[in-house]
Amino acid sequence: MSRRVLAAFAVATLGLAVLTLPGIATAGTPQITAACDQNVAVGHFTCFAERLVTPNARAAAGAAAAPKGYGPRDLASAYGLGSAPSGAGRRVFVVDAYDDAHAAADLATYRRHYGLPACTVANGCFRKLNQVGATKPLPKVDTGWATETSLDLDMVSAACPACSITLIEAKDPSDNLLVAAREAATRGGKYVSMSWGGNDNASDAASDTKYLKKSGVFYSVASGDQGQGLLARSGISYPATSPYVIAVGGTSLTRASSTSRGWSETTWSDTISGCSSHEPVPAWQASVATQCNGRADADVSAVGDPATGVAVYDTYDHGWEVVGGTSAGAPLISGIAARAGAASGTPSAFPYAHASAFNDVTTGTDAGLCLGNVRCQAGPGWDGPTGLGTPRGIRGFGTGTPAATSCTGSLVSNAGFESGAAGWSVAAARVHQSAALAHTGARYVLLDGTGRARTDRLARTVTIPKGCSATLSYYVRVASADHGRTAHDKLAVRVNGTTRQSRSNLSRGAHYQRVTLSLSRYAGTRITVAWVGSENASLATGFYLDDLQVTLSR
Repeated sequence: MSRRVLAAFAVATLGLAVLTLPGIATAGTPQITAACDQNVAVGHFTCFAERLVTPNARAAAGAAAAPKGYGPRDLASAYGLGSAPSGAGRRVFVVDAYDDAHAAADLATYRRHYGLPACTVANGCFRKLNQVGATKPLPKVDTGWATETSLDLDMVSAACPACSITLIEAKDPSDNLLVAAREAATRGGKYVSMSWGGNDNASDAASDTKYLKKSGVFYSVASGDQGQGLLARSGISYPATSPYVIAVGGTSLTRASSTSRGWSETTWSDTISGCSSHEPVPAWQASVATQCNGRADADVSAVGDPATGVAVYDTYDHGWEVVGGTSAGAPLISGIAARAGAASGTPSAFPYAHASAFNDVTTGTDAGLCLGNVRCQAGPGWDGPTGLGTPRGIRGFGTGTPAATSCTGSLVSNAGFESGAAGWSVAAARVHQSAALAHTGARYVLLDGTGRARTDRLARTVTIPKGCSATLSYYVRVASADHGRTAHDKLAVRVNGTTRQSRSNLSRGAHYQRVTLSLSRYAGTRITVAWVGSENASLATGFYLDDLQVTLSR
């Protein structure tokens, strides 16, 4: 697929994608800069995150600094999310390029600062995978794309604090991003955020079929930044032009005490809108007058102007910063859709059948030259820059029904430690690699086994859905040089600190044994299961563990 840079003209003219805010001419005042390299090679995409930068002030940022920009409470107020269903039990997939090595830690900082529930690898809420769904190897780090990743994870968190999140990292910003998006759907993803794009072309329909044509998946895609006139092009971006996605435009969001809503929005002048020359008009978009012969962008919108941007925590960029771009809207809409339960049939069609569920944005234009044309100038009803408008609660995306409880499958990923200790809490215990010593695969965990006084611990936190039965199963082998009749070395299996099972050097044997424990009494609660091995300073006893599962049933 041939792709061209979205901002080639801007980069060639300015050298760097930097815009000084109107009326500002002195050093140390805010400027807008693109997070990702806009001068990308043919065949690649770019991200749409834009930073609001104050020169000479960024080094003072950090976790202790007070964040600027809108936070979760602001966004919930602006978009009417206060009383909406929580979205608990649903997972949002974020697709970006390259690795953000600080993704989990930065997400934890953001959520902790705003008092949101913890979403970590250890509790199973946060997962990070490569484009084929494996935990290793991960792509190389790119600090610009890391800003995009931080923005996406933080905005999903703001829109749906109770949602789980999976980050899928593509090897590079080529069609590998589409491979990653397909992987999200393959893994059962129903809500997928994509804050990147490239020029549309004749191969888009084939790419739709290959990567995005998946019934019941809500793909939320940034429509793009920097507009038609600046680039002397059609003003559209793929995959936002795909008929299988929701294209999200950008607005300028400000407080307005004089309105009943308490907020006001206008078109963000740097958002992209227009008509595709390669994608047909979807049946669900035929209900609005787009003045296009093909697919028109955008469908909906949310805050995008960096000057009225959102708070984001990004270690690579010195901590707290203000970020915008249509990149902010895509993950916000994904989180809102997850709270609405939007994934069924053709999710893209739902907003058009519920247009009254949006705040109509009626003023402002994008950067296009088609003044007076609905394609690039806001007005009553649908328009190109802002689509149907911005969310007024969740009703524009679904019914708001609670997530259905599925009492099947396992709550534990990486049960056999083939990805090392990923997802586990480990204290002194070691993950070893030996197919001869593992129960299955090539890896296992060893507690103790040194002949020295020590205590090792392995733990996993899971949430057992209400109404489900749950069974813990694991394989254990005890190898001990202590052949006496006294239990000197012990393994305790604890649930929320209470010992439920135990083993000792008296349980030694040459083979693994499968052990089970009912956890059904904990349905509807979050629990921590821990294996704690205690060894004295005498003959060595090692506790080998493998294939640890918590399986659900009715």
